[in-house]
Amino acid sequence: MEIKTQDGTHSVSSAGVGGAGLGLGIAGTALGLLNGNGGNILSGLFGGNCQCGNQVSQLLSELAKEKAERYTDQVGTEVYKQFAKERNETQTQISALFAAIAQLDKTVSVNEAITGERVTCLRKDVNNIYDVFKLVIPNSSVCPGWGPVTITPTPATTTAGA
Repeated sequence: MEIKTQDGTHSVSSAGVGGAGLGLGIAGTALGLLNGNGGNILSGLFGGNCQCGNQVSQLLSELAKEKAERYTDQVGTEVYKQFAKERNETQTQISALFAAIAQLDKTVSVNEAITGERVTCLRKDVNNIYDVFKLVIPNSSVCPGWGPVTITPTPATTTAGA
């Protein structure tokens, strides 16, 4: 038996090996009852050496085999359906995990951008503070009472021949 799914066609039939034994057992019993050469229960029903017993036993055997195969196919179909259901549930859970990971990636990217912007702002603040300290403040404003200070630049010296 074949089952068609969205993933393709799958064969779930079996040879009915378990049913073959059952079929042969039924056939043997039927032969014993219908074959009249051993003084069996139905020995005289068909006139002793009737060949109908062989045909009936063959049909019973085939019927038993068919029933066993059908049962096996039904069980296999149910097992496959359960497997497919569980596989779909697992796939749904995996898809949900991937969606959550993608959302986390977006959140991390946004947080990195915010952190980068904050670092840029802090750099500007630090540079502003640094620029304030590069400013020359008159000595009289910093330390009153020391008096005025005169700074005389020294002329740059040049070497001869340069």
